[in-house]
Amino acid sequence: MTFAQRASYLRQGGEIADYTALDVVLAGRYPYLSWWQQEKEADRAIAAACIAYTGVSGTGRQALHAMSGGQRQRVLLAKVLAQQTPVLFLDEPATGLDVIYQEEIFRFCRELCAAGKTVLLVAHELSLGGAVLLAPPSHRGRRSARRWAAAGRTDGRALDPCVRCACAGHRESADASHGGLYGGR
Repeated sequence: MTFAQRASYLRQGGEIADYTALDVVLAGRYPYLSWWQQEKEADRAIAAACIAYTGVSGTGRQALHAMSGGQRQRVLLAKVLAQQTPVLFLDEPATGLDVIYQEEIFRFCRELCAAGKTVLLVAHELSLGGAVLLAPPSHRGRRSARRWAAAGRTDGRALDPCVRCACAGHRESADASHGGLYGGR
């Protein structure tokens, strides 16, 4: 297993060439392909699931430079998720975003930890991040519950908290309830 199959990285800001959202998210699958291989249907399904999970389903053919900052950041997070690694490094994922998108990024991090991922996060938005990451499950909002239901949960609730600096546990049950979105690695 290569390092890129064990850890993924979302860098802070920066410009991205004129690629579509789908192209960027599919790049998260490159660690599983040989240099001569094209993405398979399974890779496209993983990319589509990650795009849907981050709430940017309508952006697949749209160029990244034509998106809002919040959309762009969610596409980049979808790329990191498509890499299906147990460890995620996120460098300032909420910087420069509107508060609603900052909150959403922190909610994604909480859900990933609850699913058994280890998320190492650098952020300056400490009060907002702490409020979202440490909030009891009932304060996660309706959007989060809809996302979980869309991913296969039938009870309409998000998973119970697993919030620590390095989160672990509940991987098998969370992975099963998300149809393999988080990967079995």
